[in-house]
Amino acid sequence: MVRRQRPPVCGAGGARGDANNDGVVTLADAIYVSQYLFARGPAPVPIPDSGDANCDGRIDPLDIVVIVNYVARAGKRPACPAN
Repeated sequence: MVRRQRPPVCGAGGARGDANNDGVVTLADAIYVSQYLFARGPAPVPIPDSGDANCDGRIDPLDIVVIVNYVARAGKRPACPAN
């Protein structure tokens, strides 16, 4: 299952969970965050906050879990409490 909904905007134009900035939250975003964390991949774009799917102030493996749950299990949409 692939989500086609634009996630909430955060900070300076990024969107929570849309780490690769393609306009939707998909498993590709979870892979992007995984590569950033574990394989020295590029930071989430356009701002690092777009990789912070659970809005806890850091990019970590829990963000990958939030993205996967949203995409594959109809979980909670990545967003900060104010969104």
